[in-house]
Amino acid sequence: MLFFLLNIFAVQQSAIAQYNFFKLVAQWPPAACLTFSCSASRKPQNFTLHGIWPSNTTGNEPRDCFKTNHLPRIHFTGAMVQSLFPRINNSWPDLKGKEETFWGTQWDNHGTCSQNNFNVLNYFKLALDTKDRVDVLKAFVNNNIHPHPTNLYRKVNFENAIIAVTKKKPELRCILRDRPKVVYLLEVGLCLDSTGNNFMDCSPRSPVNVRVKNCDYMGQDIRLLPL
Repeated sequence: MLFFLLNIFAVQQSAIAQYNFFKLVAQWPPAACLTFSCSASRKPQNFTLHGIWPSNTTGNEPRDCFKTNHLPRIHFTGAMVQSLFPRINNSWPDLKGKEETFWGTQWDNHGTCSQNNFNVLNYFKLALDTKDRVDVLKAFVNNNIHPHPTNLYRKVNFENAIIAVTKKKPELRCILRDRPKVVYLLEVGLCLDSTGNNFMDCSPRSPVNVRVKNCDYMGQDIRLLPL
C-alpha cells in the first residue's frame, strides 16, 4: 500500500514538473487591441505582460495543472499579490480592464503547472522581475525600430534587438490583416530555463491561437503600430 501511494505521489510530482523552460510573453497593446476590445482607460505606453508560461520542448504545453494533476485548487485573489502593487498594475494590466480576472486566469492556466517550485506570489514576481530585466520597447528603439503607422522592419531586426540584451533568440508573434495585407508585431516571447534565472533561445513553433502567426508570413516585413 505504501509503495502504491509513493508511486501516486511520484507520478503527480512528475506531472506537475513537466516543463523544461518558461516563456515570458510581452504584448504590444496597439496590436493586441486589434484582436479584442480594449478598455478606453487602458493606454499603456510600453509592452505589457501577457503571461509567463511553463513550457516544454515537446510542444505539448502543460495547462490547468490543478485539473490534470488532481491538485487542490488555489483560488487566486488580488490579495495574494498585494505586495507587488503598484508594480503589477503597471507591468501586467488587463487591457480589457479586469486585472484580477486576468491574473487569476493566468495562474489557473499556467502558474499551477509550476506551483511545486513557485507559489502564487513568487510566480507573479518571476514574471515582473523578468520583464524588468528586458525593456522590449527600449531594446527596439536602441536598434532604430520605432512605433510608426507605416514603417516596416525585417523580422531579423526585431530578433537582433532582443539578442543584444539577452544574448538569446526570442519568439516573435504577429497578426495579419488582409485588407490591406499587413503583418503587425503582437508579442515577444523570452525563454528562460526552468529556474527562471537564465535566458535561453526560443525554439520556433506555431502559436496555438489561429489568429496569431509566427511572423514568417510569406517573408513580409513587419509593422510596429504607434501608441
